[in-house]
Amino acid sequence: MNDGMTNLLHLVHKKLGKITATKQINWRVNYNTSGNFTDVVMHTTFENGVADEDFGFKSDGGTLKLYGYHVNSDDLMKMMK
Repeated sequence: MNDGMTNLLHLVHKKLGKITATKQINWRVNYNTSGNFTDVVMHTTFENGVADEDFGFKSDGGTLKLYGYHVNSDDLMKMMK
């Protein structure tokens, strides 16, 4: 995980607060010449709003490493103004 991704995760939790509930809404696995990838989409309720979070993992020697994170939240966007 790179510094930009770490900073984004910290920002989301700083603005939206602690997680109060989460539910998996989708997942997919992709095998290709670049490796094995798993994406998990979660609908997460935080103290101060809700968000759909997409976590991307790459299989590396039997372990999963976070390679991507996308967040979609109207509540977060309102807080950023």
